[in-house]
Amino acid sequence: MITKAEQILQIPSILRELSFHYLHNKEDSSFHFVVVIEQVLADLFPDLITKLQDASITSIKLPNQQQLKSVSTFEDLAETLLSKDLKKDSVIVAIGGGSLTDLVGFTASVLLRGVAWISIPTTFLGMIDASLGGKTGLDTKFGKNLIGSFHMPKTTIICSEFLSTLDPLEIESGYGELIKYALLSKEIEEQIKAKSPISDMIHAAAQYKLKVVKKDFLDSDERRFLNLGHTLGHAFEIYFNLRHGTAVLWGLYWEHYIMDQPLVASKVLDLAAILGISLTPNIDITEFKDFWKYVVHDKKIAASKVLELPLMNDNGQPIKFKIALNDFYKKLDSHAKKLLA
Repeated sequence: MITKAEQILQIPSILRELSFHYLHNKEDSSFHFVVVIEQVLADLFPDLITKLQDASITSIKLPNQQQLKSVSTFEDLAETLLSKDLKKDSVIVAIGGGSLTDLVGFTASVLLRGVAWISIPTTFLGMIDASLGGKTGLDTKFGKNLIGSFHMPKTTIICSEFLSTLDPLEIESGYGELIKYALLSKEIEEQIKAKSPISDMIHAAAQYKLKVVKKDFLDSDERRFLNLGHTLGHAFEIYFNLRHGTAVLWGLYWEHYIMDQPLVASKVLDLAAILGISLTPNIDITEFKDFWKYVVHDKKIAASKVLELPLMNDNGQPIKFKIALNDFYKKLDSHAKKLLA
């Protein structure tokens, strides 16, 4: 479910309204929200923190740090939540970007064998992808999201006013995921071409993802196409320390180019240009084998060393292309110089 907030300071009243929903037909009149928010956001929005102060709401401010989705951060958060008298019927609220909602969602899924949670994304990327759909996860030194669970938030509260705090590179990162949706949805493609308001495009992308998730929550069929561009995208993200959506945009282009879908690759370039993003090659894989080690940890690779790569074909249809890992390596290696020329 998506709940829309026009302004940030509406969020506390929305949470309190939701508490009445959770208490419906319960004898116990007490209710407990635990809000997890990054310190940087608490500093940016002190009025929000003030309005959240309530006997029914406990706030936890996470220190600003680069690696939110680490096992050590999870351990610290889990112990802090338990110290706040977390109960089975408490609701954990995550206010932050995609890394924070992934961390909090995973923590909620395993504490007390599952506690309800609500996501409130504060980044463009979080609003259209990362905080939606119930996929949660932690990163390891071997790759991204290799520890995780499926745990759907009770609702996602989307407030586009948060976007005013983002730097241009974060907006660009969100556009990378938006282009993924545009390959899958004609409606979103047309919105980009028409230069629709960003809030409209966010809402359309969020609704599209939830529609897919409703059909395939456990990611066994149609939902896998939401991973377009992510096989190479995750490797680009780690190897070059790129923002997630920017890395996915590179992944969308590279995967379709090297897998002989030139019209799709061209569409990626065209949509990026409309959004003001240049894909002029500015990255250089100096040690290809070092880059490749991040590709081979992709979750879509079977034990038989066969990669099931989600793609769009040049006819605009989604396809699952199975290719031996060695053959994918050769294709990528042979195209790398051409792509970076």
